[in-house]
Amino acid sequence: MPERRLSLGSEGENAMDLLHSTEFWAGAALLGAYQFAKFNELRSPDQDFAARSALIPNLRAIDFAGRLTYSATLAAFLAATFVIYFILCKISPTILSGWAQISGATPSDELKKFVDTINYPLYIVAVYMGLAQQSIPMLSNIGNVQRNLFHAWMGIPTRVLRASSFFANQIFTRSPNAEKLAKEVEVLRSDAWVGRIDAYADAELYATHLARLKLDDEPELHKATRRELKILTRQLVDVAAVATVRESGVASLSRLADDLRVSMLPNSGWPKAFLAGGILFLVGMTFLWNLIPAFDGLAAQFLGAVPDFWPNNLEFSGQYLISQAGPIFLATGIALGTWVSAFGRRQIAKLDESQRFEGTTALFSRYAGLFAFVLIGTVLFDTCQAFFQYGAYGPGKTTEFMALVKLSLPIYLLHSFIALFVCFMLLRYMDDGMERMWWKTISTILILAVGVALAALFYAAAQVQHQLRLSFGTNGVDLAALMIIINVSAASTAFACAALCKRQAEISSNRAQPPARRDPPRTHARAATVAPVNAPLAPATPAGE
Repeated sequence: MPERRLSLGSEGENAMDLLHSTEFWAGAALLGAYQFAKFNELRSPDQDFAARSALIPNLRAIDFAGRLTYSATLAAFLAATFVIYFILCKISPTILSGWAQISGATPSDELKKFVDTINYPLYIVAVYMGLAQQSIPMLSNIGNVQRNLFHAWMGIPTRVLRASSFFANQIFTRSPNAEKLAKEVEVLRSDAWVGRIDAYADAELYATHLARLKLDDEPELHKATRRELKILTRQLVDVAAVATVRESGVASLSRLADDLRVSMLPNSGWPKAFLAGGILFLVGMTFLWNLIPAFDGLAAQFLGAVPDFWPNNLEFSGQYLISQAGPIFLATGIALGTWVSAFGRRQIAKLDESQRFEGTTALFSRYAGLFAFVLIGTVLFDTCQAFFQYGAYGPGKTTEFMALVKLSLPIYLLHSFIALFVCFMLLRYMDDGMERMWWKTISTILILAVGVALAALFYAAAQVQHQLRLSFGTNGVDLAALMIIINVSAASTAFACAALCKRQAEISSNRAQPPARRDPPRTHARAATVAPVNAPLAPATPAGE
């Protein structure tokens, strides 16, 4: 890493020029309209979702979330799109200039003129829409990746489908033979059932699906095999769940569970846990962002060396935080998302505790793809920073791309080991059962802090010796101290985020099932007293009969 004046990253020369640009706002309007429509599309489904959703035509994302939740998340999605678009528009000219200089171009007015002639806003919009760089998977799917992340945060479509599967499995359990299951299907296809759920569900959607299935022939229904009846039951419960959420939101699934006489799948609360973790990380890093420049005088007094690497203002402090804490934050989010997804599948399979994998080898084998992604992602992250540094602060000591790769790749790999180690320790902590002795948690925190500190020390020493070609010890002590502080702080905050998610897993695993609802009857079709959970569906009769 270069000295303080050559720190990674920059705010750009003039942000107001970009905000006054016609091309910028034209691209923002086009991208906003595109993302507005993109958000309501369902992500590419897996085979199970494809089979279950094929029976309900024209499904959209809003069908799996309440209107209020969908609207609020859509607003956050569009705001995030604008922020990312603005950042990309600001850093793209600098990165391109750095790439040109690393490739051998000489900094000159002609190079600056060439960089300034490119219409970055519209090009970035084209990349977002998948119309540019289609041969590069990551660049051609930025919009889809962002949409999928927000859908996963909302639980679209998994939250509704998991609840539906949970309901259907309970019906199968209480109906051990075809005759009893046929009686359940009779109730689900009756006019009385449609009238019962009309108070909170889209009854028209449900009735349309019933007409499509043609279940009017009762004798044929009783001749069906249990396998065929299970398929019909699952289809009807799926449609009832979607109709409920489409009409009155996810919260009304509890009313559907009441009418089906099944228990509700406990609300895991993962979005809140992730949001709390993100806020915790933001607060911690913001505090560190403001605290680091305050110690510039002490660092100069006790760690003083030439060149001086300790940042003396918020701009350079923020750049150090982005370069060091950024990979840890991204790796933590991906690791916890992967673990939560696996935990949800185990919860549906009625395994209350996470499966334990003894030994380091087993853990690496289980998350090998995730670890490879973290390693490659960190290297690419550092490479983009190198391009940005060359473009923002002029050429360094290396002006050939291959020479830069040979010099920097080992250092970038060493940097990736920090995020990799954090990722490994968090997953080991999360996988180590729901009940954990306090001293094991303390030992995990200590191992995490010591390991990250050593890796950060080696990383700083490698940068000083090989990139700056200075003798480490007499030089770069302040850089090593700064990197240790930032990386250990980021790793500790990441551990706190993981602890929040693990606590949420403990709550969702141990939470007792809510009792059956005791709402007053809305129509004459509803009995005054709700039947116990898991009782067979009663053949209700329409009002007036």
